[in-house]
Amino acid sequence: MGATRRTALKLAGGSLAGLALTACGPDFGPVPLAITSGSPGAVYNQLALALAGTWTDQLKIERPAVQLSAGSGQNVTRLLEERADVGFVAADEAVARAASPLRALSRMHFDYVHVVTSSNSGLATVADLRGCRVSVGSEESGVDLVARRVLEGAGLDADRDVDAQRLSIDQSIDALARGSLDALFWSGGLPTGQISALLRGGAARLVPLGDVASGVVDRYPEYEPGEIPAYTYTNPDAVPTLLVPNFLMATTRMPNDVAAALTRAVFDGRSALIAASPAAWAIDSRSGADTAPVPLHEGAKSYFRSIGREL
Repeated sequence: MGATRRTALKLAGGSLAGLALTACGPDFGPVPLAITSGSPGAVYNQLALALAGTWTDQLKIERPAVQLSAGSGQNVTRLLEERADVGFVAADEAVARAASPLRALSRMHFDYVHVVTSSNSGLATVADLRGCRVSVGSEESGVDLVARRVLEGAGLDADRDVDAQRLSIDQSIDALARGSLDALFWSGGLPTGQISALLRGGAARLVPLGDVASGVVDRYPEYEPGEIPAYTYTNPDAVPTLLVPNFLMATTRMPNDVAAALTRAVFDGRSALIAASPAAWAIDSRSGADTAPVPLHEGAKSYFRSIGREL
């Protein structure tokens, strides 16, 4: 975000306090907000597109620009380099950057860690990945961090014990289908469209993480144990896994009244987010302020206090 974007946000700072109350007033100025999201069709991108529409309608601003990205890592980079104003960031990546100018506007949905292998691979646990060709996500995707921690929980080192490959979700699925990959890691909301398409054909299946989940949570409390529910994809039974909360994030450069108005509109527009992805059912104003140890933006704090949340 260069000087023009900073100027636009400063212009907005004087108007959005009124917008939050009256839904009228000047827009953000010459440059729209930029939301950095995720891969095409993945939940980050689906929700970002829905947010852009919600913010446009509720705040009467120019429609925000939605940027495709590799995921959390790239989103953090764009926020810190002022190339985006708002972005989706997984909790593990956000916690690692908690000392930076990043600030959370709200807790959002959960990502679910997926380990996918071919139906006939014989791989039953994470420990079975020793010596295998495994995609741990593309550069700056955020998948790499959780993949390394899950492998670590099974006693494996991603750099020594597996043939770790840095592939995007689409590249990973293609490689698995061609037989040039044994397994892939993915962390995303439910359902992730690309995973649905892969599993629907019956040539792939999910690997349960029940043997490693509790150990990972004990070491890294930003994760939570959970399950991919039965029939989320083609799985007849629930599959034990790890849950990763996601945060909608900005930086301290965003004016407080802008942050407050954007945060309010997330919850006022929740129905549109749910229509975009079932993952948005987890978005709730009662838990939206639960971003510790990642600091809430001061503007977001003012919104949550206005609805009776004690912070």
